[in-house]
Amino acid sequence: MIVTYYWPPNGGSGVQRWLKFAKYLPEFGWEPIIFTPENPLIAQRDESLMRDVAPNLEVLRWPIWDPVAKLQERSGNPNVGLLQKEKSATWKTKVITWLRGNLLIPDPKIFWVRPAVKYLTAYLQAHPVDVVVTTGPPHSMHLIGLRLQQQLGVKWVADFRDPWTRIYYFKSLMPSRLSTYLHQRLERKVLQNADQVIAASEQIRLDFEEIRGSKVHKITNGFDSSDFDRTHPVPQKFVIGHVGNFTATQHHEPFWEALSALVQENEDFRSQVQVRLVGNVDVVIKSAIERHGLETFVDFVPYVPHNQVPETLSGMWALLLFINQTGNAKIILTGKLFEYMASQRRIFAIGPEGGELEQILKSTQCGEMLDFKESTGVIKDRLLHLFKDYLRGVHTPENLNVAAFTRRNLTQELSQILYDCSD
Repeated sequence: MIVTYYWPPNGGSGVQRWLKFAKYLPEFGWEPIIFTPENPLIAQRDESLMRDVAPNLEVLRWPIWDPVAKLQERSGNPNVGLLQKEKSATWKTKVITWLRGNLLIPDPKIFWVRPAVKYLTAYLQAHPVDVVVTTGPPHSMHLIGLRLQQQLGVKWVADFRDPWTRIYYFKSLMPSRLSTYLHQRLERKVLQNADQVIAASEQIRLDFEEIRGSKVHKITNGFDSSDFDRTHPVPQKFVIGHVGNFTATQHHEPFWEALSALVQENEDFRSQVQVRLVGNVDVVIKSAIERHGLETFVDFVPYVPHNQVPETLSGMWALLLFINQTGNAKIILTGKLFEYMASQRRIFAIGPEGGELEQILKSTQCGEMLDFKESTGVIKDRLLHLFKDYLRGVHTPENLNVAAFTRRNLTQELSQILYDCSD
């Protein structure tokens, strides 16, 4: 039994992990059953994901009441607190964000816990399962697992795609001391009671092991090789791009300064470069592009369905990966990294030294990472180096040992944890 808030036709990165696990688990002897809300907030609808849902997969749905989701829908921004479409946050947005961080703990999906537990208690008594898996965020899903364990004695695996109290936007929710304490207490309770805990990055694993006091497994995100089974021609222009939400904390002013300087100084670069930003882009980043006079060099492309992502990535010569500039930047291992790797295009990353992202880029030789502190001049030199490689026709990175990050291989690791848990 997999308890997840995100499931097709909901799009975005939160869906991918367990959609792909559910796709490959039958190959390793597991029959997944999905439990998900009947009426979730859908930030991006993506019907193309349904092709990964097996026709015989049992999907249970139960209504959810989420007052904040209704307010988010009315505000026109389902990413409230994470990404702004306007130049200044409205008072409504600020109120929603404060409520989310202080009164609805751990998150607005808390109202689904009691009815979900009631429904699943009856279902599981009639249809026993070997293991219950909960995946978060939203971390209310883990409270469902905790209560099912307490009431039915089920074996329970808690999977964390992201941190809980150390997630990069936690402070932007304006939590009080009391609400921070309550978040931390719930986090500790989940980590210490789950039969097995899985984290999506090494640093999250280490942090959780300290709280849990026992082993935490690591299974990163990955890419589905079947999504990338077609080759696409290398673009004829020097296209550098980003795919996915581009938030204010990912903004890096020196990059735009360096790009602007190259456009002004180098005629060849100016005639060949094109920046393509696919998905929601924060107004902070749009303002920086305008401020540096780069509007004519940047294309803004709306969200694309997931089945179009491989072709979208292949239409770029190099891929931008900007890590959120927050206090816990080293623990961020964004899921887009792995599909970037699968596209066989250069990765140009800006993030923290010593983080897992830097380690993976070095070990796979899929690209390079510059530290947040690097100067405009250094970024300019690296962009120029990439451009010279483009002119010479050198476009494919080494991509060493990337097979370890295929969804099938990662599911095999998961299956062993499930077997260990169910024994």
